[in-house]
Amino acid sequence: MRYLIWLAKLAVFLILFAFALRNTGHVTLSGLQGAQWQAPLILWLLLFFVLGVIAGVVAMWLPYRRLDRELRHIRAQQPAAAAAAEPALPDAAQPLDAVI
Repeated sequence: MRYLIWLAKLAVFLILFAFALRNTGHVTLSGLQGAQWQAPLILWLLLFFVLGVIAGVVAMWLPYRRLDRELRHIRAQQPAAAAAAEPALPDAAQPLDAVI
C-alpha cells in the first residue's frame, strides 16, 4: 500500500511538472492604476499557490493559538483533578496475575 501511495505521488508530480514545462509562455498581470507585470504563467501559479498556503496557515494558526491558550487556562485551574484522574501504575515487582 505504501508503494502505491508513493507511485500516486510520483504520478501527480510528473503531471504537474509536465504542465509547468508546457506553460512557459509569458503572461501579463494587470494591476491597479495601469501597472503591468510580465512573467511565465507557471511563476504566477507558483506565487499565488504559495500566497494561498501562507494565508491558510495564518487562518488556522490564529484559532489554534486561542484554543491552546484556553486549554492551558483550564489545565491550570484543575491540577488536582487531573492528577487524581490518572490511573495508578502496577508495581513492577508484582506479577501481572498476582492476587492480593
